[in-house]
Amino acid sequence: MRIKGQRATTLMIGILLLSLCAPLAAAEMPDIQLYRSPKPLPQESGDLGLSCSDLDREIARLSPYTYNYRPDFDRDPYVGTSLLVSTSVSWPAYAFFGLRYVGNFQADKRMQSASVRIESLRRLKQEKFCYEHRG
Repeated sequence: MRIKGQRATTLMIGILLLSLCAPLAAAEMPDIQLYRSPKPLPQESGDLGLSCSDLDREIARLSPYTYNYRPDFDRDPYVGTSLLVSTSVSWPAYAFFGLRYVGNFQADKRMQSASVRIESLRRLKQEKFCYEHRG
């Protein structure tokens, strides 16, 4: 089966765009701010010197970083708009789905790093016997 004319051109351009977008997911990109999200986590050291109440405050401060603020695919208004524009006006609007994937990847990475930090703080609380009542 041979593909001719405009379909072949569109297919080749689509393959080229996909091959160019694949490395974007692995690359370190600036945060795409389509949705609200907390500010980046600061790197802190000296956790061993924190008291139990300081550890509790740090865990409470990190908790919002573990939430997903992005709407589901079905409820995202940008998805509907992109689909409408790409179907009726111009097919390059399908590129939004690639940007959405990159944004989801960044949000997952943020949530995972916050969860790991919270778990390390909880482990430190356990080592300091913060969960035991001393009275």
